[in-house]
Amino acid sequence: MPRKVAPAPPDFTTPPGTVRLIGEDGIAETPQLVKQPMPTDDPNDPLNWSRARKSMNFVPILAVTAIIFTQTSLPLIFWVLWNQEFG
Repeated sequence: MPRKVAPAPPDFTTPPGTVRLIGEDGIAETPQLVKQPMPTDDPNDPLNWSRARKSMNFVPILAVTAIIFTQTSLPLIFWVLWNQEFG
């Protein structure tokens, strides 16, 4: 049976972007979680990764971002002090 998409009821229990699936007969189908985009069977699909594997990939990105931010921001913060001290 084809599905139609209707906005979710306006309450605070559903995250933004949540939709309600409605059948052709106009009756809401059984409550189920439909992942969008649909995860594949590929183990390298990030949607199938465990929380630990996602964290192991996120932490190095976070570290590099912090290092780059520090390297680009600190000289601007201390420029006046360095200019006064070193002329």
